[in-house]
Amino acid sequence: MPTLLVVDDEPSVCYSIALLFGDETTRVVTAGKVAEGVRAFRSERPEVVVLDLLLPDGTGLQAFEAIRAISPKQPVVFITAHGTTTTAIEAMKQGAFDYLIKPSISPGWRTFCGARSRPRT
Repeated sequence: MPTLLVVDDEPSVCYSIALLFGDETTRVVTAGKVAEGVRAFRSERPEVVVLDLLLPDGTGLQAFEAIRAISPKQPVVFITAHGTTTTAIEAMKQGAFDYLIKPSISPGWRTFCGARSRPRT
């Protein structure tokens, strides 16, 4: 069963994403901190990671670096309420699949679905 990992310290965001994508065909795993997210990534090996930029124990960019060290082609979609052009450029330069601004995430979910359906190589 495909797995989606959501790393966000806002429970309402995790819950909303789980409602949108969790069903009998897709499992959603959530984490609220960088360390929890990296541990969950190691154990779950999700098809896609949705990663908040600002987390209590570090940044999404730090988590992204750790995830990419484990799986260099891992699709990661950043979501943030505190986005800047600088962080967006940095995330995309490091290989992020997309960078979405909260709360207007909804239009970007089509992009996420595209990442979800692509096989990792």
